[in-house]
Amino acid sequence: MFGLLHRKGVRELINFSQVKSSMKEESNWDKISNYSNFIAEPKFDGIRMLAQKENGIVKIHRGLDNVKNDQFPEVLKQLSNMPDNTTYDGELCILNNSSDELLSADFSAIQKRNLLKDSRKIDFLSAKNPATFMAFDCLMKNGVEIFYQKPLSYRKQQIENCIKTLEYKPDELLQMIQKNEMEGIVLKDPNGISNTNWVKFKNWVEATYKVIGTNSLSQNISSLELENEQGIAVGSVNYQFNEPELQTDEIKEKLIGSYVEVRSMFTSKGKVRFPSLQQKDKLIKFLKSGRNIEEDFSRKSVQEILF
Repeated sequence: MFGLLHRKGVRELINFSQVKSSMKEESNWDKISNYSNFIAEPKFDGIRMLAQKENGIVKIHRGLDNVKNDQFPEVLKQLSNMPDNTTYDGELCILNNSSDELLSADFSAIQKRNLLKDSRKIDFLSAKNPATFMAFDCLMKNGVEIFYQKPLSYRKQQIENCIKTLEYKPDELLQMIQKNEMEGIVLKDPNGISNTNWVKFKNWVEATYKVIGTNSLSQNISSLELENEQGIAVGSVNYQFNEPELQTDEIKEKLIGSYVEVRSMFTSKGKVRFPSLQQKDKLIKFLKSGRNIEEDFSRKSVQEILF
């Protein structure tokens, strides 16, 4: 269970793993036009949290045994106007800008803040680079659970009465997401009860990268260091091939300078996020062949270079 909600001494359980797992995921951006009447929200790159106010006290937490008030004092101030006996669901983020037009978040920064214990560092960073609670649902109002009882449009209104929220038309948000390499979009049926008819579009990108190095674990090749077309190192991708014939020194030498196709999203700093090798069968075929590659990366795709 993600969290426990209290109502007049009765514990209400809401299983947030079910909320996430039941969400449909689409990879074809052309299908976004099928959801023109839905509410579109940016998929912020942050930490899922509840904001709960009970008996005048605000708590931000991932379950009541994991309260994060000490780590994020600035967020408590943002939520000071929450109605009593109310619970919001949202994402705790450190935003890269404060533009009304576009909001992207720094996942690395929020992770580091979440682990901080030193009160002086917390005070310094909360002023210099404050976190924000981006509420996207109201789970409880006046001590009464509404997530499974009221449509999303009603639940959204409860948040808007207290703090600013972000909503877009699907086509409008799509252009922002793709232009700025944000994580993705969540589309929600305004008439849906609980998470009925929620659809997630993630901003996956497939691209060709040059292998500039390998990393080893227990003397085996474990990952490949990648460089993009501009000659900038963008991180690593798991190698995934454990067969002895694909773990030799000869294979390691052959990998350096070769090109691989990788599917990933991107961090706010341009590094690959959740990368995975594509066209693995063709890559194995090349590695087992006697061929070597010396091609102009700026002009060749992986298909042209390898096959």
